[in-house]
Amino acid sequence: MAGATILLGGGWALWLRAWLRRVELVALAQPWVDELGFSWLEEGWKAEVQAEGSLDGQPLRLRWRAGLFRYRVDVLQNGKWQEIPWEGGLLALRASTAGRVG
Repeated sequence: MAGATILLGGGWALWLRAWLRRVELVALAQPWVDELGFSWLEEGWKAEVQAEGSLDGQPLRLRWRAGLFRYRVDVLQNGKWQEIPWEGGLLALRASTAGRVG
């Protein structure tokens, strides 16, 4: 009985951590989504959030992920995910869609 309680508590703690990470990612990604006019996609169970829209007429999907030591931003373009620098923000996104980053 104690083992089941520990497993249940551990599972709940992991779920809560992932949910809190998603809340933090939404707060960090909100300026990107607002400036680009993208739409949020439905949340999953992972510590990531996604939004989609178009940039310069090209359909894109963005994914913000929480890793063990840092956050990551990926762009889905032509069926491939490519990581872009978080620090460069929208400038890095525009460069990656033009094929100058990576």
